[in-house]
Amino acid sequence: MEDYQLLQALITLSEEQKKVILLRIFYEKTFREIDWILGFPEKKAENTYYNAIKKLRKLMGGKRHGV
Repeated sequence: MEDYQLLQALITLSEEQKKVILLRIFYEKTFREIDWILGFPEKKAENTYYNAIKKLRKLMGGKRHGV
């Protein structure tokens, strides 16, 4: 996997998905903290994160099932 491939995949995410990925992975925030920072329900933050991860895996040719 190349960094360019990952960058291209990240660009396809919605702004909301990018924010959640950034907070969860790079800033190591919990879904509860993301809820507080972004102002939407904790469950929505969790669903947004897992949907973004699935999309990234699909775009990058991942074979794993689930998240």
